[in-house]
Amino acid sequence: MASSAATVPPRFRVALLSMPWAPFNRPSLQLAVLKAFLEEKMTGVEVSCHHHFLEVAKTLGPEAYHWLALSGWAGEALYVPHLFPAMSTAAAKLYAGEAGRFKAKVAGPAFPEGVDRVARCLDGWLGRLDLDELDLVGFSVCFNQLLPALAAAARIKELRPDLPVVFGGSSCGDRLMAGALLDVFPQVDFAVCGEGEMGLAALVTGLQGKGKTGAVRIYPPDNGMRALQNSSPQIEDLDTLPLPDFQEYFAELPRVFGNASFFPELPVEFSRGCWWGKCSFCNLNLQWCGYRRKSAGRMLEEVRHLARLHGCLDFFFTDNVLPLGESRDFFREQGRSPVDFRFFAELRSEQSSDLALFSHGGLAEIQVGIEALSPGLLRKMNKGGSVIANLEMMKHAQACGLRLVGNLITEFPGASSEEVAETLEVLEYAWPYAPLQAARFFLGQGSPMDLHPESHGIGARTIHQRARALYPAEILTRLPLLIKGYRGDRQTQRRRWRPVHQHLRQWQEFHRRRPAPAYLHAPLSYRDGGDFLLLRQETPGGPVLRHRLRGISRQLYLACEEIREIADLDRDFSGISRAALVKFLDDLAAKRLLFREGDRVLALAVRQGGKESL
Repeated sequence: MASSAATVPPRFRVALLSMPWAPFNRPSLQLAVLKAFLEEKMTGVEVSCHHHFLEVAKTLGPEAYHWLALSGWAGEALYVPHLFPAMSTAAAKLYAGEAGRFKAKVAGPAFPEGVDRVARCLDGWLGRLDLDELDLVGFSVCFNQLLPALAAAARIKELRPDLPVVFGGSSCGDRLMAGALLDVFPQVDFAVCGEGEMGLAALVTGLQGKGKTGAVRIYPPDNGMRALQNSSPQIEDLDTLPLPDFQEYFAELPRVFGNASFFPELPVEFSRGCWWGKCSFCNLNLQWCGYRRKSAGRMLEEVRHLARLHGCLDFFFTDNVLPLGESRDFFREQGRSPVDFRFFAELRSEQSSDLALFSHGGLAEIQVGIEALSPGLLRKMNKGGSVIANLEMMKHAQACGLRLVGNLITEFPGASSEEVAETLEVLEYAWPYAPLQAARFFLGQGSPMDLHPESHGIGARTIHQRARALYPAEILTRLPLLIKGYRGDRQTQRRRWRPVHQHLRQWQEFHRRRPAPAYLHAPLSYRDGGDFLLLRQETPGGPVLRHRLRGISRQLYLACEEIREIADLDRDFSGISRAALVKFLDDLAAKRLLFREGDRVLALAVRQGGKESL
């Protein structure tokens, strides 16, 4: 007799894993989005998310974990002895060098101790994962996560050889990288190339027996598009994505850390790709085709829902750059909320006019793509924008009380001595603002400079020197990594940029030693007396200078709060001659109170005692 009870099909169980060296105070957005997508769109699929980096942070201590994550190279070195024992000595030397570079010899464990700790931590974690109940294990592999993920995958194969393992993320963002991973490492069975949702869903469908896997190992299968171009089906309307599911991170957190001494910050994405997308050095968009964005309404819903659900107020936009119109709508509406949200976002200098609005809506910290302070270098980098726009962004960030993080790319291939001199000259005007960090140029896999090296003064692409301490030579000849080395004018550039590195260190030391914090007295500030201005100017290693501008001089300076064309000032202030106007502006520029680039000028002082008005 047939049973009256319907047969319940077995669940297909997927475990998604995130390894060190992701920030431990932030759940993995990749895992949260993939889990929500698979469980909403696919029948009979059950997804669990696991943040192994939490356990490693607890094992090593938050301070040690933090510097290892900042270095990246040192963190990956701790997994080398488990994968390539013969490379242990080279990895230990790299680790020691990075510890010295980050001045973290006390904070971090000695290399043998660190290796032992992460090994024991990995074994204990995998022992609790219940591998026998799983049908697929997936790793999100981004910057500095490849060796930890490979070590974990190898251990999983030892414990359960038949369990399929799939890699996805930026480390297999194009088909060349994905194919090499599969060819070189037997512990990796499949790779999702490009955007993750549709590719992972296709793989799960095949493994469920509803489609063919056959000899296909890269998902989605090649559709004939050129190598190095993303061939994934993409989700064109990001508003259709389900809300990210961070529940398991918040379940893991108290188990690992007990009463945690930090409030997590939640990663969210407003957009995918980059609406500029032309920078010659950039390889951050390998997994995307084009630029897509969520609506402001959807983003507001997402942030407010996640804040209520998890009791969090700090959010980290993962976008390469925020969308233009939608971000204005988002922060305008957010500014009407009584909730004390705090946001981090990456911006371009073209968005400086939005900073007051963004700050009022909760934006507290920004990373800006400054990269260069030389017109020639900006052109070589294909950055768009201008030097004066970069200074305007730095000025407005300070005026709005925003913490600005920015890089200055040094030792750029083909940089001329004149361009380095231009950089040094402009740095004299940037002293009042948050100091930039030196970022020595590296060649990114799949970037325009990698694809067309001959156009950028690169003689040959090579293996990065630090990678040689992490992987055996026979693997490196077959495995393209996200960061490459190159041959060209490296020694020349190293000598040429030494004065810039010295200037950056002095700039940072100047701000570190300042007697008054910027919110009380900016290094270059003014107070408006109605018909006169009082300017206060701190000078590195010198006295505080004071200037008074009266009448028309005051009006002219205030007219340059934003970038202005000299021709427009000449029209607006017709009571003085063009020659007198230019002489006055050049005098202010000589005193470092104003910056002039061609026929455009910008007043550099910020108003003392408050943020910019909306």
